[in-house]
This record gives sequence, C-alpha cells and structure tokens, in this order.
Amino acid sequence: MRLIVALAICLVIFAYGYLTTTRPFTPDGLSVIITMERIIWHGDGGKITIYGNGQIACGENPVWNLKMSRISDDEIKKLIFEFGDANFYSMSDNYDDATETDHPLVITSITINGKTKTVRHDISDLRAPEKLIKLEDHIYNIGRLCQ
Repeated sequence: MRLIVALAICLVIFAYGYLTTTRPFTPDGLSVIITMERIIWHGDGGKITIYGNGQIACGENPVWNLKMSRISDDEIKKLIFEFGDANFYSMSDNYDDATETDHPLVITSITINGKTKTVRHDISDLRAPEKLIKLEDHIYNIGRLCQ
C-alpha cells in the first residue's frame, strides 16, 4: 500500500514538473505564458495557465486537481492580439478600489519574451476597462476546455 501511495505521489510530482517546464513558444518563436487566477473569498477559485504552444493547465490546486487541454495556434495568436488590442501593458496594475470586499478578485498576467504585466481586478471596481473584462471572459472560456 505504501508503495502505491509513493508511486502516485511521484507521478503527480513528475506531471507537475513536466507542466512547469513546458516550452511556452508560439509557432512564431515568441515565448508566451498567460495566467488568470480567480480568488473567491468564500469558496474555491481557480487558475488557468496558457502556454504559447497552446497547452492549457487548469485547476484549483496545480498539483492535486490539474486538468489539461490544448488550443490551436490560431487561437493563441488571437489571444495575444487581444492583449495588444486591449493595451494590457498600459493598464493600471490594480483595479481593486471597490467599496465592497466580498467580490472575487481576478489576477491576469501575460509574459512575452520575459516581459511580464499583471493586473489585479476586483470585479466590483467600476473603473476597470471594458477590454480587460472581455479579456478575462475570453481566458475563462478557454479554461472551460479543461473541464
């Protein structure tokens, strides 16, 4: 029994190590990693990681509840374009000045060739640009492929 548990733990550690060392390169040679994490104060959240090669990793806990999927090269290009179209790198780092504190917080990040931009967004903060909200929805819908 101990051997089976030890083998299962090794398998999970190996799978997590493989995923975290995945080459994030797009077909055009860009190194891209996109993440979005939803933090829900009174329940479970989740994290979506999208790599430039189209691989998607989703889960509430990246070791024990990891699910995988993949999107096409065209979908990756479309998503990267959407970040540019939204002027993501020019957005404020924080849209979390909401008056109410029990709303989910969404943390969206993109790294392209080593340059990272992260935006924190309390969904009740009305200052957040509409393009940020559309981008979050798009990433969330991509993450649904993992289910």
